[in-house]
Amino acid sequence: MMLETSLLKSALRRASAVSVAALVAASALTAAPIPTFAADTAHATALQVEARVDKIAGALVTVSVTQDPSDRPGLSRVPDNDLLGEFFHRFGDGDGFRDMPFGRRGRAMAPEVVTGSGVVIDEEGLIVTAAALVEASGRIDVETQDGQTLSADLVGQDPVSGLALLRVEVSEALPAAEWSPEALALGQPIFTIGRSEDYGPLLSAGLVAAKNAGGDLLLDDEPSALLLGAPVVDEEGRILAIRTHDGDAASGMIAAVGADAARGIIDEIVDNGTVKRGYLGVSIQPVTPDLSTALGLEDTHGAIVADVQPGTPAEAAGLELGDVILSLDGETVESPAALSRMVGAHDPGEQVRLTVLRDGDEIGLEATLAALPGTDATAEAKVGGTSVPELGVSLQKLTPALREAFGLSEDIAGFVVTEVGDEAAGDLQTGDVIVSVYRDPIEELEDISEAADKARSEGRSSLLLLVDRNGGRIFVPVPLAAS
Repeated sequence: MMLETSLLKSALRRASAVSVAALVAASALTAAPIPTFAADTAHATALQVEARVDKIAGALVTVSVTQDPSDRPGLSRVPDNDLLGEFFHRFGDGDGFRDMPFGRRGRAMAPEVVTGSGVVIDEEGLIVTAAALVEASGRIDVETQDGQTLSADLVGQDPVSGLALLRVEVSEALPAAEWSPEALALGQPIFTIGRSEDYGPLLSAGLVAAKNAGGDLLLDDEPSALLLGAPVVDEEGRILAIRTHDGDAASGMIAAVGADAARGIIDEIVDNGTVKRGYLGVSIQPVTPDLSTALGLEDTHGAIVADVQPGTPAEAAGLELGDVILSLDGETVESPAALSRMVGAHDPGEQVRLTVLRDGDEIGLEATLAALPGTDATAEAKVGGTSVPELGVSLQKLTPALREAFGLSEDIAGFVVTEVGDEAAGDLQTGDVIVSVYRDPIEELEDISEAADKARSEGRSSLLLLVDRNGGRIFVPVPLAAS
């Protein structure tokens, strides 16, 4: 099979040239003959890597997500001089300045296409990719190695690990990659192989820069949007890890998930549509050297509690503002990120023991974890709801059972979004709680219908809602469905 790996061969030729140049310089100093093994070794390495590419190439796919700009939440990508247009888009009648080329209609004419990679793990059409690639709503297409373009459905995603699972309908079995039984070691050279529409297989080489017990990896490699969702493979073309982010917030390196952890996460997504993770309900920050000195700590381990959310396991356990969480179930908390991973590794309903520093004394607390808000797919599937055609969603008034199902605190009041139609996709999300229409609280569903009628009578085509999402409140403009 002829693979377009010219970039790889060019890089290896350059590496070979550098090796030979170094040997020439050394020989000039010693007056010794120039050995030929350097070029032979580089050639052998190129053949080995290309064989590795060959073994997985058939299972690689290009993943393309097409989204209309008007459907994207938040600020649109518009010129700086279209601020008024953006204002009308979010809070007005939706049309802004109709005749301007970069108004809402102009933006809607240029859909955004985000492209990355994925790998087939089941011949019947299951594909692993990065959640960051498909987190925005839109049409998902995959292109296979033999040139087929297939429409894909999102089976589920895990925002904590950064993995997502797609499914395509196929009439014939697809080539599928296997998971590697090997474990990556610190400092190990790695090869990430993705796929681009223009070049076919796409290769990048780097090193394992960091790893933890939870299966998270940091790779010392160059960022590439096209390799988002691509697998790191072993010599047999089996999956060692999946590349999930192009820039880890703390290190700036490439984030990935090792094969063992990824397999467990994917299996749970297949079974439940998501990954159930524990939830404590605190805002935390790192222990800096200055804070460590002020608190009388000997090192900078731990996580400082900056906020305790009402109605959460953290409040029930007795955590307080300023507590330093030192360990969970006897395992040292190295940082806030480590604590988040440790909590997320537990199932909702599990009890954990926390060691906390408070006023110079270490105390023990026990917490029964809840479900991370928005991740309990099984509960969400059972709650139902009343259709609200004006918004294109189904809503249900909050009850104790719904609070537990969605991991919502007691201080939140309103109507929870239980289902989102195509009209509202990208604006509202399952698990959102509609608190008010702008400043007017919602007591009954009829309040939304009345607000929609009033908006239409005033010539507006959208309704500005105050929404509680994952513990934070934001205003969301939602287009009104046609009467």
